[in-house]
Amino acid sequence: MVDRYKVMQRVLKENTELRHHFQQHPDLRFLFFEVTTRCNLACLHCGSSCTTNNGFDMPSSYIIKTIQSVKKHCQSDLPMLCITGGEPLLYKELTEVMIYASKLGFTWGMTTNATLINEQKAMMQVLFL
Repeated sequence: MVDRYKVMQRVLKENTELRHHFQQHPDLRFLFFEVTTRCNLACLHCGSSCTTNNGFDMPSSYIIKTIQSVKKHCQSDLPMLCITGGEPLLYKELTEVMIYASKLGFTWGMTTNATLINEQKAMMQVLFL
């Protein structure tokens, strides 16, 4: 018969060792920002609880301070910034923030429904990716 107490002890010990390893050697590969809770669609399949009405936009100062801190701590091995929403193309400061992130050396990508892409926004992707 399996001694559940011993199994739980072993699992807790393994989890503690794993947690300690990642505290000593963090490996941040992706950093997600949900820049807005606004969206121009209301897709039934979407798991985001965003709204076509008034939503919340993350202050650009918060994003900038966060990526400055990550740059300081990660230095050469920067994570990829993943920009999501709602619909990130509704975020008024998207261009400003992504230009700044690119200048710091970050790569970035964006999850969008693509309905708001125009020539100007497409060029932004080409220039700063």
